[in-house]
Amino acid sequence: MAEEITDPYYMSIRLAIENHCQLHNINLQKIYLPMKSFDDISAMNLDGLIALGKYSEEEIQTLHTLNQHLVLVDCYSKHYNIDVVMADLKEATKDIISYLLDLELKKIGFICGIEKTLDGQELLDIRLTTYINQMSKLKSFNQNNVYLGAFTADSGYEIMSEIIKQGKLLDAYIVASDAMAIGCLKALNENNIKVPDVVSIISYDNISLSQYTIPSLTTIDMNTKHMGETALDLLVERINNDREIAKKVTIPTRLIKRASSL
Repeated sequence: MAEEITDPYYMSIRLAIENHCQLHNINLQKIYLPMKSFDDISAMNLDGLIALGKYSEEEIQTLHTLNQHLVLVDCYSKHYNIDVVMADLKEATKDIISYLLDLELKKIGFICGIEKTLDGQELLDIRLTTYINQMSKLKSFNQNNVYLGAFTADSGYEIMSEIIKQGKLLDAYIVASDAMAIGCLKALNENNIKVPDVVSIISYDNISLSQYTIPSLTTIDMNTKHMGETALDLLVERINNDREIAKKVTIPTRLIKRASSL
């Protein structure tokens, strides 16, 4: 729940699942880990599970043991029997870099949060790895242009404040969430650094607030409503048909161009 307060991305997917359940008269029970345990889940006698967020392979295997009707949302697993719904973050990141290059912005940095599973394993972010690969192909990758923090506005603010303090502003920054980008914009505005005249900012999520920032955020629309609805549709179909072979569904994204990068 804390993650939903600081970064609305997961909340928007959860709300889509809840609304879709209500539409189809499906009884939904919300389970917040780690407040609830895996033993609690086992005792609930559920028809199926939708697991939203990041889990280690060990945790995924435990969930699948508890309930074989399992759908993961925003967490990939190659498991043969587990359904997955993911946004296409790899192509989204390629689209951002291509767009910035078209604007003749070549010095591009990356600001990203670090995500951990419940058992403490740090996860590689596909957005960051794609950025590294693409910039390396362009012979423009510099490790010093990557900044890691948390997926919160406070973390974005702190990172951008430090960049400004060190006088190391680049042409543009790809920021891994709207929440972090809002913090970046606050730091830039406080220092009278004009966006996008001096530096462009592009982020991910397209939360409702992103169109009301100053300037409004160019961002990747993750189609979170479709992600949530697809997860429930997969689960219902799996339960009804007792399907064993998994489906791995990749949801396309689109770049929403606004004032922070024009």
